Amino acid sequence: MKKLLLLVVFVVSYSFAVAQNNVTKFMGVSVDGTKAEMVKLLKTKGFNFLPDRDVLMGKYNGEDIILTIQTKNDKVWRVFTCPIASTDESGIKVKFNKLYEQFSNDKKYVLHKGDKISSSEDISNGLDSKKKYEVYFIQKTDGSDKLDEKKLVWFMISRDRSNKYRMITVYDNGYNADK
Repeated sequence: MKKLLLLVVFVVSYSFAVAQNNVTKFMGVSVDGTKAEMVKLLKTKGFNFLPDRDVLMGKYNGEDIILTIQTKNDKVWRVFTCPIASTDESGIKVKFNKLYEQFSNDKKYVLHKGDKISSSEDISNGLDSKKKYEVYFIQKTDGSDKLDEKKLVWFMISRDRSNKYRMITVYDNGYNADK
């Protein structure tokens, strides 16, 4: 009986450890746990926490960004990044397509939905008519070719009131979103 109990404890512990390693990662940090735990880990990556604004600031993909952590039932389910600097329409097309190529050429990601933007696309008019410029990738499980749609990484174009654009990048842990 004692051996059976130890076996059950081991299997449950192992399953828990594997599950935590198989969630979406942002800069090597699991999009999981509590917000405080994630903030602590992101600080080791050079981010600074601004408690009065409840955001982190740091560098991602070579740009200064603001990072927001979203939770459900005290578990992190989304990391949301927004660059501080904005750009014009031609600049955002270049950024969008470069990010598309970056993820497409990284073996850790598989295209799920979306495409590059053509050079002739009028993004301003597209956004005015409610068109969304979004691309979704699935982040592969460590050491596996298994695809899990709960591990989405996606990005989109956002336009502010002064008609300047930013590339929003989102890392989702769908396991915590369902809770």
